Amino acid sequence: MHVVYAIDCLGSGGAQRQMVEIARRVKLDTGWRVSCVVYRRDDFHAARLADVEIPVALIPRSWKLDPLLPRNIARWIDEARPDVVHAFMTVPSLWTLLALHHLPRSRRPAFLASERDESIAATRAQGWMQRFVCRGSDAVTANAEIAARAIVDRLGAPPARVHYVPNGIDLDAWDLAAQRPCPLPLEPGCFHLALIGRLERQKNHALLIEALRRIDPRRRATWRIWFLGDETGGRAFAAALEEKAAAAGLQDQVRFAGRTREVASLMRALDCLVLPSLHEGFPNVVLEAMASRLPVVASRVGAVPQLVEDERTGFVFPSEDADALAAALLRVSELSAAEREALGKRAREVVEHRYTIAVCALAYRRLYESMLRAGAEDDAA
Repeated sequence: MHVVYAIDCLGSGGAQRQMVEIARRVKLDTGWRVSCVVYRRDDFHAARLADVEIPVALIPRSWKLDPLLPRNIARWIDEARPDVVHAFMTVPSLWTLLALHHLPRSRRPAFLASERDESIAATRAQGWMQRFVCRGSDAVTANAEIAARAIVDRLGAPPARVHYVPNGIDLDAWDLAAQRPCPLPLEPGCFHLALIGRLERQKNHALLIEALRRIDPRRRATWRIWFLGDETGGRAFAAALEEKAAAAGLQDQVRFAGRTREVASLMRALDCLVLPSLHEGFPNVVLEAMASRLPVVASRVGAVPQLVEDERTGFVFPSEDADALAAALLRVSELSAAEREALGKRAREVVEHRYTIAVCALAYRRLYESMLRAGAEDDAA
């Protein structure tokens, strides 16, 4: 079997990382031919694919609404002759589906679309794109149960064609990476917490700043807060966050550190991960923190309530509630060594039992095979 994975790029985002890990695991576990196609150049995760000899085809997009992109992707797909094309996220799925419409029906592979966020039909344009993709695909997956339900309820997709497959993590690779040096100069004796995610509105850095402002400065005097991620919201957005931190009296505590490849070794050295997102699918960074036995404080969005058991494997709070976030941060900062160890052990066990990349990839492999069987039956009929 030949499986092609389609996405916008190999950047540092969670969807990109998950696609890379699934592609690796499918190839290693089956020996199938696996390829990847992207339309934007960003090689952040490229080495992980190169390690297992998965080729990546770059089909450049000339501009944001390039009308020639579907035709160019179609030519590549027609030459590659995959059995299955698995696209990640709405916009890459849309481009891929438009490309498949350029091919004769007899030469079209099975097509699987994948939504990676609970935000379904949040705007009219988004709803149009997602309905088009769902109707044109052979199946649709979501990495959060709430998103899978929304695809059925808001987009009208047949329930039998919508599948929930949670994210997974390669624990062996993660544990090995954790042994590398920490990429940040963490000051001894301080309480280090980090928000690891793109600098854009969805990740809600502003709420964390507000929550910190509401904590007595004497109680957070030794706290160091790290914002790590690309400035995908633009330099002006990042500058506004810097100004907000300064206005809250946090200019000496909040550090903007850009993105890093060494997340595993960083999490080994941190005291807390914070994710106050407005919406999510299945946040990889929470999964990674749990795999690292690192206490996590996350807003109750997307798959977080299924992933994190409050006060047992982490801490959750209502989205947009600055007081609740502040209380959770204080709770983590006051954990004893024994309490931290017990929480971390329970969190790691959840990951080991439910969210390994092997389990995730197996679910996708079974779905690919069922799609091909259904297609063969339709052809025979």
